[in-house]
Amino acid sequence: MKENYENLRRKQVENRERREKGGDSDEKELFKMKQFMNVESKLAQNNSFSHTPQQPNQDLNPSMVVEGGGFLTRGEGGRRRAKKRSEMTDKRRRNEREEEEEEEEKKPSKPRVPLRGERGRLAERSRKNFLDENRRDADAMAPPTVGGEEEEIHEDFGKVPSYLQKRMDNERRRVELEREEEERRRECPPGMVLMSEEERLATLRRLEEGEREARVQLSKIPFTSDSLKVVRWREELEGRLSEIEAAREIFSKKKVYIRDE
Repeated sequence: MKENYENLRRKQVENRERREKGGDSDEKELFKMKQFMNVESKLAQNNSFSHTPQQPNQDLNPSMVVEGGGFLTRGEGGRRRAKKRSEMTDKRRRNEREEEEEEEEKKPSKPRVPLRGERGRLAERSRKNFLDENRRDADAMAPPTVGGEEEEIHEDFGKVPSYLQKRMDNERRRVELEREEEERRRECPPGMVLMSEEERLATLRRLEEGEREARVQLSKIPFTSDSLKVVRWREELEGRLSEIEAAREIFSKKKVYIRDE
């Protein structure tokens, strides 16, 4: 394998040197079939790549033939496209310029500026008294009528509608409640809150029930008994009655303030 590799490298070097010298006599000509060995190119027979005008070959592509029979030169297509683009650009600019000229013609021309020596004539001043005229017209005005007849006035004319009256009453009631609430807040001591009326009455009812129950229990205690247990029970009931009486006196007021917890 190493020997084969060395032989290939040596052969490559020899072929490169022979090509550099230009003496590659072993090169073969391009393959060509026998029946076409002496046949010349049809393109060379018709034009021979000359630019002289002659009849174009029917077998060639029409896009490759110019007028007169010659072939397109290198860059001819690009020049034609550039020329066409330039013509289209000129035409578009010409159309835009014509449109601008038409718009300028349609615009109204401004009036001439007067010279320094020229003075405009003022309109004649009217001597009409517009205040007196307006006052007389206002006095002569009459309310409009439908069909030339006086408008019929219904029975509720000038009265406030019921829904508006109801809305006004609700608004007035809300303002009064807010005022009362504000007054209660001003009268309420710091750290206290006003007790609601329902809660105050419920507390009074519980106090009355407690008082009745205490009096019933106190009436069941015998007065002849002087035992320590009976004496303590009688004193406890009497103290409860005293507390209930003091609480009733407090909760009987219209406004009761309690601690805000």
